[in-house]
Amino acid sequence: MRVFKMKIDVKMIRNTCKVLAFIIIFVYIFIKVSYVLRPEQFPVGSNTIREYLKLSPNSIDVVYVGASRVNKFFTPMEAYKRYGLVSANCTGSGLPQQFTKFVTQEVLKSQSPKLLLISLDIFSTTASLRDEDSYIRYVTDSFPYSFERLQAIRNGIPNKKSTLSYHFDIAKYHTNVGNLFNKNCWRYAFGLDIGRYIYHDTDEVSGLNGYFFVKMASSIEYPYYDDISELPLLDSVNPYYLDLVKYVKGLDINIIFTISPHGRDELEHKRINYMRHIATENGIIFLNGNDFFDEIGLDSQIDFYDRNHTNIFGAVKYTEWLCSYLKNHYDIPDRRDDYRYADWNLAYETWEKKVIEIKTEIIKQMPEELQLKIQGQM
Repeated sequence: MRVFKMKIDVKMIRNTCKVLAFIIIFVYIFIKVSYVLRPEQFPVGSNTIREYLKLSPNSIDVVYVGASRVNKFFTPMEAYKRYGLVSANCTGSGLPQQFTKFVTQEVLKSQSPKLLLISLDIFSTTASLRDEDSYIRYVTDSFPYSFERLQAIRNGIPNKKSTLSYHFDIAKYHTNVGNLFNKNCWRYAFGLDIGRYIYHDTDEVSGLNGYFFVKMASSIEYPYYDDISELPLLDSVNPYYLDLVKYVKGLDINIIFTISPHGRDELEHKRINYMRHIATENGIIFLNGNDFFDEIGLDSQIDFYDRNHTNIFGAVKYTEWLCSYLKNHYDIPDRRDDYRYADWNLAYETWEKKVIEIKTEIIKQMPEELQLKIQGQM
């Protein structure tokens, strides 16, 4: 019986290993340099996705996903101080409808919240699909390289656009050579900021954990509607809403769809009715803040800075109302006496000082009769 011996080509194996090692090292360096060259900060209200991803894994009980209304209506620090809720906003300015699902997926990779809030305001307010490059990049260029990012770009970029520079954003940012000398960009690239319970120290515009201050107040017209008729979303938008509904139905987590109270028009009101019908039909809780405008205690002369967004006066009221609802309907722990969240108590002191400062500046801009009205409320 003849025995065959396999001849092992040691040289070929060695060369193959070298090639593989080179590829791995190149890909690693390429990704890190891509991260370094990304903008250190996107415009206000858009870089909260990146900041959210710095949070310590599994440290947040309530996550709020959505566009700019979330970071103007909900204040995580007030939620903590009043109810002990540990929460964070993960938002993108003008978050395109087609990316809402993928941002939610990214959120759940690092956190296991007891409750997930998803704002649908961008679906009702903006009738057409948001496909502007800047709004898309607020999302894709805040994501780490991942399967979710790949899927988001594949499914969220309009067919008319080339996706190459979205997949490899270094093609857009390769001229940001100044970032190579910026330690914050390197910290971001290597994840050295991950592990903080709280993000965003209060500065001129940003609050803590994804709230953004606006130093304005503007009187708005707030219409009341009791019409229950529905208006389907446009064909370009509706598939993304239905896909989001299908996705969250499969999650083993408490989900609430929200609409923020604002000066909507009749068409938007009907689109909201349509989305509510679809959500409730699929067993998803749907909270339309417009149904509770008076209960929340919102004042159309004081609490808004435009028809779609509240200032800090309105945000505190909305947060109080929403957190009261959450505590009454869900088992969410009070973390105020939890030593692991001691930083939140210190952070609230910083937050409180900033709130007083911002409120004072807003009041100064108001006519005397509204100043007196606020003093009466306080």
